[in-house]
Amino acid sequence: MPLQRARRRGVSLRTAWQKDNPYKRWYDGYLMACAIDTDEEDEKGNPVKEYTSLHVFNPKSIAKAFSSGSIDDHWDRTSSFVALQSCINLDMLGLRTSILEMMQGDRKPVNAKAYKNNFASLASLNQVYTLLVHLGYLTYDAQNKDVRIPNRELM
Repeated sequence: MPLQRARRRGVSLRTAWQKDNPYKRWYDGYLMACAIDTDEEDEKGNPVKEYTSLHVFNPKSIAKAFSSGSIDDHWDRTSSFVALQSCINLDMLGLRTSILEMMQGDRKPVNAKAYKNNFASLASLNQVYTLLVHLGYLTYDAQNKDVRIPNRELM
């Protein structure tokens, strides 16, 4: 239904994907890591994979935008973010400064494998960044091993 309404207004997924389209600026930017098999093997005989990232829209937000006909903040705030808000406001671990830098387009290096999946003991920016990736507030680039704010909707 939302896609049919959007088509009546002259918007399609194809036009939404175009570089200068406001739908792309607002809702695109999430990266999904994708492993590609190569014809090579490592020293143990295991297949060697190359990794790339695919761009994806925030599906819920793009559907709401198509349905309502308005490009707006359709993001649903989560209770998990409320718990991090004081950490941001108090600039704990330099998080507020880091977020402001990302709002200007900076990317921050992260070791996603070091995440402990323990919300109660966020002891480093690395752990906070990885949590924010899990919550959808940041996107992780597997090739560059860094995070960034995925789109304008979250700013």
